[in-house]
Amino acid sequence: MRLLRAVGVNLVVNTQALTLRQRQSLLRDLLSQTSDLRSRTGRPHWLIIDEAYQVLSAECEPGPLSLSDMPRTILATAYPGALSQAILGDVDTILAFGAARKIEALFG
Repeated sequence: MRLLRAVGVNLVVNTQALTLRQRQSLLRDLLSQTSDLRSRTGRPHWLIIDEAYQVLSAECEPGPLSLSDMPRTILATAYPGALSQAILGDVDTILAFGAARKIEALFG
């Protein structure tokens, strides 16, 4: 969080060495602290969550997170159907590649 408070710093957090539960817990903590920082300073300007289906699925403990208070967040995933419905409900823009039928079935 100290790095995020610094102006002009871009931060990448690689969690691949962590277990899935550890990644989910870390993301939950990061989103909470980042939301607080953003409300006070406006930073970080953007969050990008790669492999979002792993850490934002309906099976996440103790339940899915909400991104409603986290504007400017990009979720990258090859499996959007695995994201929790609460998360999908917060999404307002979708960039999708693939068969139109599959995309329409998922998002209506």
